[in-house]
Amino acid sequence: MLLLCQGQEMLLSMQEKKYCYKPIHLKLSLNILKKNLKQITSAQDWARYMGYSRSYFSTCFSEHFGETPYQCLCRVRYGQLHKVILQYPYKTSRAIAAEIGLKDEQALYKFLNRHYETNFTEIREKLLYDKEYNN
Repeated sequence: MLLLCQGQEMLLSMQEKKYCYKPIHLKLSLNILKKNLKQITSAQDWARYMGYSRSYFSTCFSEHFGETPYQCLCRVRYGQLHKVILQYPYKTSRAIAAEIGLKDEQALYKFLNRHYETNFTEIREKLLYDKEYNN
């Protein structure tokens, strides 16, 4: 009986370690992403920034926020794209791509097409038209 209890305790401690993370670190991860968006090009880079393995970070992040780190990275990058376009309407697509952590304008076009089924020109026109219309 004693061995069974010790085995159960060991199993519990292993389960606790598997899901032992501090939500405060995960909240900080969003700030870290926003401040280092140019350097963080993937969910794996983000996990490394946080000091976790990709799989551990992904599991913890998904449980805490209800979306994967990759989905969050795309959402933050898209939001930053909007901010940059509105702040600097005449910036080139290449410069904006670099600003939001993408390699070049081709990567920007692929990102927008793959995740949002749109392109840079459409987004720029829509944002600038809405800005003029709302002012």
